[in-house]
Amino acid sequence: MTSNRQIEELVKEYLSRTVAELDFIVRNNYSHSQEQVIAAKQVIERKRAEWKIKNVETSRQIDDIIRKGKETWFDFHVLNFDGYRLAVAGSIDLAYYHTLEVIFEDVFFVSCFFRGWRSDTEKTVFQIPNNEIELNRKYEIEQDYQFFIFRTEDYKNDVIIAANNVTFNTDTVFYYDRPDLKQNERIADFVKKKNAL
Repeated sequence: MTSNRQIEELVKEYLSRTVAELDFIVRNNYSHSQEQVIAAKQVIERKRAEWKIKNVETSRQIDDIIRKGKETWFDFHVLNFDGYRLAVAGSIDLAYYHTLEVIFEDVFFVSCFFRGWRSDTEKTVFQIPNNEIELNRKYEIEQDYQFFIFRTEDYKNDVIIAANNVTFNTDTVFYYDRPDLKQNERIADFVKKKNAL
């Protein structure tokens, strides 16, 4: 028998946890109480519902950023992926810098070209597709993950990502060491600093 009051208290406590932490409780239910598992599921559902609403607007903003330039293309590559968080970097000149990071959290599925792809900015580049049910069936995605698509110009297949959340960063990130960085500029983590020992 579960205690509703205990579940309510756990829900309040779990609101500050990440979905990955809560998912651990659900998947390892044998080492957690029934109340903990129920509360974790409730908070996951709540967070995913909030993200779905936010993701629609964020996706529009990302597409607007990609398409606002005067160039007719935008290049992308996978910056990093740790099994939970995927960062895709983009700009018109990936040899030297990127001006956009699209960050996906709680990633379930990725079908992409890790070394990079180009997109035609005269058309929609980044979006949440209308055929999510069809994609769910095709790629066997667990319920409640949201699909995101980068339309590619130079491949037959588009880049498809199923995740729970998407955010972005518009810092200019240089792929070489340089002095006198301005606000919203930084050096990529993988660049060796000239003054480093």
